[in-house]
Parts: sequence; structure tokens; C-alpha cells
Amino acid sequence: MKYLVLMIMVVIAQPSYGSSTQVENYLNSSRKFEALIKKETATGKLPRTEDKAMAKVFNELSKSQSAITSETYSLEDFTALLEVCGKANQFGMKYLLHEMNSVVIKTDPPQVIQEKVVKLMSENSIKYQNELSVFYPFLVDCLAIQSSLTLPFWESLPLDQRTQVRKDGLIQVRKGVLQLYAGVLTSLGDSQLKLAFKESLLESATQAAPVIASLLSLDSRNVVLNMLSQYSKRAPKEYLERFKVISREFGSKDCNEICQL
Repeated sequence: MKYLVLMIMVVIAQPSYGSSTQVENYLNSSRKFEALIKKETATGKLPRTEDKAMAKVFNELSKSQSAITSETYSLEDFTALLEVCGKANQFGMKYLLHEMNSVVIKTDPPQVIQEKVVKLMSENSIKYQNELSVFYPFLVDCLAIQSSLTLPFWESLPLDQRTQVRKDGLIQVRKGVLQLYAGVLTSLGDSQLKLAFKESLLESATQAAPVIASLLSLDSRNVVLNMLSQYSKRAPKEYLERFKVISREFGSKDCNEICQL
């Protein structure tokens, strides 16, 4: 889990959007959770799933997540989904980077800062894995929904609106997608993560594979294929069938307009 990094959410969509009831419910729940985080962090803590006082909002988030992933979306929902995915990522990173200010010193050299942050994320991914299991499998699901709309969104733009700024934004989003997806796969080999958490991550990664692969360049797909090839040699047997599904999707040579950017 220590390899899950901040996904770059560059707003490439048009500023106006519609949003479904499910999306609105999630954003309402996320606002409640943000208030809880603000309250708890004032005491140096974060909301925990085992805390009965926090159970309701975690349950609301989970229900909202399930409702979102069961829906079908149109281009009108594209920007709203960017916000939803961004919230899930933001919450996950809150836990992964908790207490960073007490670990990183401003005068530290960049290499030292990077080493400290990686170590902190590694430790927090174990300490807060119950909470992270609420956000990261859903983030993969949300990312898949968002990615499925990326090509239709791009194709809907007049040629004069397919600017270099938007192209650069898409490329950055694509890099973030690769980092997150690769991080999920790498986390499967972490012996300190609970089996249920890893199963949930792998299930989401498998379901997301077709649409995620279609978004990535052929070179990026090869990065994932190489990771799977290496990890398959020591992975549990029950993972291998799903690895085959992921490998098949990422092994495709079909390359749409987004893939070619």
C-alpha cells in the first residue's frame, strides 16, 4: 500500500455538469466525513472504523459508494465523477500522510524527505488499513467509471477545444491512473495487509482492467504486464486467474485516441 500515490486530478472537463442522486449522496457524506476529520485532527487523531461514533458516516460512505458503482453514467456526470474520485483519493491520502508534519523537517534534503514520506506511508498503510479499505477499492472503481467517459468526452470536443492544455491534462491524469493501478497491484504482495483488503483491491483492479487499459499508452500497459509477470511467480494461486484477465486486457494492442496522446 505504500506505493499508492496521489492521483493527479486535472480538471479537463467543462465547468458545468449534472450529477446523479447517487453522486450527490456521496458528496454529502464526504462533507460530513471532512467535518469529522477536521474535528479529529485537532486532537492529533483520525476517524477510525472501530469507533462507534464514526460508524454511521463510514457506513454512509460505503452505501453511497455501492450506489455509485451500480449506476450508468453519461458525459453530463463527467466532472462530478472527477470530484467524487478526488474525494476518495483525498481521504485515503489523509490517512497515508497522517503526522507527516512531525516527520518531515523543512530543511531536509529532497531525497531525505522522499525516504521519510515513503516510510511514513508504509507504516500508515498498515496502521490504517481498515480505513483505507473503505476508500481505495472504491477509488479504483470510481476511476474506472471516470475513465470510461474520458474518450467520449474527448470526442465530444470541437477540434478547436482540443487544446494542448487539455492534452497535457489528460496525459497527467493518465500518469496518475498508472501510478494508482500499479500501486494496487504492488500492494497485493504486502504480507502485512489483511487478506480481505487485498482481495477487495484485486477484485476492483480486475473489473477495472478493460477500461483502465484502454486509457493507457501501450508502453504504460507493458509496465503493468511486467509487474504481473514478476509477481505471478510468487503470488497465491487464487490470484492467478484474475491476473490472466488483467494480462489479457493490458496485452491488447488496440489504441484509441487517448491512448495515442
